[in-house]
Order: sequence, then structure tokens, then C-alpha cells
Amino acid sequence: GSGGTRPPALPALHHRVNKAKHAAAFSFSDSGAASFQCSLVDVKRNAKKRPKPRYSACRSPKTYKRLARGSYEFFVRGRNSAGTTGSAATTKFTI
Repeated sequence: GSGGTRPPALPALHHRVNKAKHAAAFSFSDSGAASFQCSLVDVKRNAKKRPKPRYSACRSPKTYKRLARGSYEFFVRGRNSAGTTGSAATTKFTI
């Protein structure tokens, strides 16, 4: 049949970084996602080879605390019964 479900669109991603507290908070939303998957990558530690994000289930808002100083990249993608977002929404930040 036609009109089946489609994978969700790219999530809308917002973030706040608190360098003093070594914390970063992310909020995200999407019109077709039943759940989300997130990954945080330490960019500096993996500078030589571009790291593949390892996703795990998450919900908005997602907060990371006690982060070491450095550069990070956060990835989030939506998921529903038809699959996952084609690409992840990403943002880079520095603590």
C-alpha cells in the first residue's frame, strides 16, 4: 500500500555549553521520530582518524557532565518503525 511511514526527518538540535561546570546540554525534536539515538565524540582524542559515532538511545534533553577540556562533536538521529534519519544532526563545541 501507499502512504506508508517514512523515516523521520533530521532532528532540530539546540545546545548550551557551560564551560565553568564542564557540562553540555542538548535538546532536540523531530516531527516523525518515536525515539532518538545520541553519540558524543571526543574530537581531539580521535584527531588522526575520523571517529564513527557509537549511538545509544537517548531522550531530549540530553546532558553530559564532568567533561574534560577539549573539543567534542555531538550527533543525534531520530528513529521510528521505518528506520533512522538519513544523516545525523551534529554540532561541535569546546569545553
